[in-house]
Amino acid sequence: MASKCYICCQLLEGKSQKAKKLLLFEEAAKKYLGVLNDLSEDKFGGRIPVVDDECRKCYICNSCCGSIDRLLNLKMKVEEEKNKLISKLETLITTEVTEPQLQNYTSTPRTSRKRSSSSRELSSSILTVPYETYKKTYTLSPFTEENIKRMARKSYRSLSTSLLDSDRTGDIFLLQLLDQMKKEMKHICSTTHNSVLRDSNEAVRHFSWDVLSDELWNNAPTLITVLSELALGDQQLSCTIASMLLKKRLPKMGLLQRAVSLLLYGNGTNTKNEASTSPVQRFASTNEYDEEPEDISNGHEDIFIETEDFLVDNEVSVPDDDSSESEIDDFAEQLEDTCSSRRSDENMIVQCSSLEQSEVANSNWEGFKIVGDNIDKNIRPSYERLNSHTISLHYFHSYAALDRIDLSGVSDAMKGSLINVSKLLPSKDDVSETKSHFSILISRILVQRMTEFISEAGTVVWHIPHERQAEMSKKSTVVPLGVILRNENKIDEMSKILDELHKYVPAKEVSSQNTLPNGESEEVTDDKLYQILIGGDQLTVARARSAIGIRRNHNTNKEKLQGLIPVVEDWHARVIFVRLMKVSSGRQRGTLMQLKNLLQATSVPKDPKQNVKATEDFLYKVLVGYIVAAAKEVLRTINGPTTVQEVSQIIIDRYVRLLSVPTGIDESDAIATYTSELITLLLLWEDFHDATREGDGKRVMMLWKFLLIVFNATNRYNYRIEAVTLLLQYNFLFSERKAQQLAYSRFINTHGRIGCNISCDLHLEHLNRRLKAILRNLQSNMQTKIICRAARSVGFVQEICSQFENETSNKTISDKHPVPSIAKDVSLIVDTLEDSPGILVNTPNRSESLFKINKTILEDFDIENLTGRIINVARTYL
Repeated sequence: MASKCYICCQLLEGKSQKAKKLLLFEEAAKKYLGVLNDLSEDKFGGRIPVVDDECRKCYICNSCCGSIDRLLNLKMKVEEEKNKLISKLETLITTEVTEPQLQNYTSTPRTSRKRSSSSRELSSSILTVPYETYKKTYTLSPFTEENIKRMARKSYRSLSTSLLDSDRTGDIFLLQLLDQMKKEMKHICSTTHNSVLRDSNEAVRHFSWDVLSDELWNNAPTLITVLSELALGDQQLSCTIASMLLKKRLPKMGLLQRAVSLLLYGNGTNTKNEASTSPVQRFASTNEYDEEPEDISNGHEDIFIETEDFLVDNEVSVPDDDSSESEIDDFAEQLEDTCSSRRSDENMIVQCSSLEQSEVANSNWEGFKIVGDNIDKNIRPSYERLNSHTISLHYFHSYAALDRIDLSGVSDAMKGSLINVSKLLPSKDDVSETKSHFSILISRILVQRMTEFISEAGTVVWHIPHERQAEMSKKSTVVPLGVILRNENKIDEMSKILDELHKYVPAKEVSSQNTLPNGESEEVTDDKLYQILIGGDQLTVARARSAIGIRRNHNTNKEKLQGLIPVVEDWHARVIFVRLMKVSSGRQRGTLMQLKNLLQATSVPKDPKQNVKATEDFLYKVLVGYIVAAAKEVLRTINGPTTVQEVSQIIIDRYVRLLSVPTGIDESDAIATYTSELITLLLLWEDFHDATREGDGKRVMMLWKFLLIVFNATNRYNYRIEAVTLLLQYNFLFSERKAQQLAYSRFINTHGRIGCNISCDLHLEHLNRRLKAILRNLQSNMQTKIICRAARSVGFVQEICSQFENETSNKTISDKHPVPSIAKDVSLIVDTLEDSPGILVNTPNRSESLFKINKTILEDFDIENLTGRIINVARTYL
């Protein structure tokens, strides 16, 4: 029997689409039955009747199901449109409500504190807004009511989350956020706002991540807040993204890009690497940063202009050429006196007569010093031809460093007329003070390397105090002077180099009356100079002295180069220890050669100057090993507990020989003598290094007295001359003001912290390394103009590269080589020395065939012979 549709009463036969059917009162047709019941109740006031069980077997056809589905879809569309209109009305109402008007907010009475979700949805709130002449009432939805509550309790994060999650307000909220960020970017890029993010020479010289971050937080807080959240708090990353966005909006906002381009330039990035990163990072091109060094180095000489009047006005003029009858050299050019020398059998003195003295001005000191050295570069062509071979460039690189100590209150009068040669040699007070420094150095080693003394680390002095410690802990002001395209190995070109540097000497033109042989007088004009120090290694100083001597017979003070005083620097003078290393001593335990073979230190050369870093590292490990082994030997011979200072003092009493042999030591033991000399020289070397780190110029000058003896014993003729000259300058020839400048202008502090000083010539080596890195990838652009421009900017490039290195989030990437632990090396040295206990124990009548040392260098020297050599140097160079 054919069935019918319960709704339309159509027969449902066959397999047509219309004949498809569902049982009306079963689960599959539940939604359709619900719609029919709703329509029946709405129009007829009752539900579909069910008379009997037969009615429950009624069907509904496919056509009627389709009609009901279309009705449901229309209802959903109507609901969506309705919600959209409600959302727009709600936004309009909430934006017009101010916080003080919330007192007019009223809600319907509630029956309980906590309502169910269903009852909360059905409830509504009324908001009344009073105007001058009328009141307006708004009905708030539950969504708006909850957000008002969040705002009232200042739950801004919850409020923003709610607004962003809502389909009605999320897009509006994001659009408002974007508009705010655009307004901030427009403001910071406007011409009325002088932002530090603008690309300028002054801004890039003082580039800092903190300055960049502060500028963005103060002027674009919304932008930097969003970027900081996305970058998980990474300051550098958020600032980088913000800088890229600002440069995209306004090309002048390129401070970070300029700094990064200089970073690439300073690290020798070649064209290929730069081209691959520029499109992604939006940084400057190679052509752009090739031009930058010239711009950034403009005005680098201005720092000396302000010092000229001060220095000239407070210094007497240089003496006339006719006032001196001795050989002219750097001291005769510096002093305002006539020097005559004579030998005295009793006092061994050299007598000088002073011409004139000057008074000290009560002004702030504004002095500086120049440091220079040669820089060598070979250019090898890819293809050699008859007219194209390797080009060897030899130029002169220099910089100036401002004095950190105030010398305005220091006397500029000459110290005296007598030069006592004995003051150039170590005195008993010098030995006592040096031993006290040795004790501190030994204590540092013991508390770091021996578990017995770790608990006493707090009692050790880690920075030996001195009178200028505060000033020497400040950061140095270094101004690059560029490259002079001359070779210092040639005297005539060295003279031209000094001519170039002489333009930095403060000078003032003065006139004087000169009487002619016929009785008439004429006005003579010359420059009044303030002499400045020019430092360098031994070769540079010797060539400068020769160049100045050649100019003796020229007319003016400037042509005579009388404004420059060559002085030797410290770093190259530390290479002094060839005496104790012999290839044939490789089998003798405890010798430097045997320890070098033991540690497989193949990078340590015979001549330390070929690899100074490897030599210093090896010597420090040997020093630590000997000190630890000596401490263990002392502890074995002492009963009862003792402090680290007491052990350090016992080590000094047993093994250190300065001008005397320790009490109870048999001098016939050659092996013990070798051990004592090794420990003494290594401690002297470490003390010199520590004095340099602390910027203790007075201690360095005292140690030069001991170095003079070492240079004399090891036949270092040239360094012996420089040591005598330096000590004469410091103790006698210079005024107190110039002597203190000589002592404390020998160091450069690049970090502005205590214990971070290095020698001036070592800092120049660092600048040379940076300059060579820049020149290495110039390739076909290797031209003299570009070389000079790169050299004048190398100081700023070095500072920017250091700034990035210090502040980068990746601390493992550093321009400074990390120093690995020496624990295993020291342990092996100590084990070797303990296996041969005789090395540290004094045994009479032991001989050493390889090192025929009966007495150590610093205890056995011919004082009369050395004094004679000192006087010969004084006669030659005064």
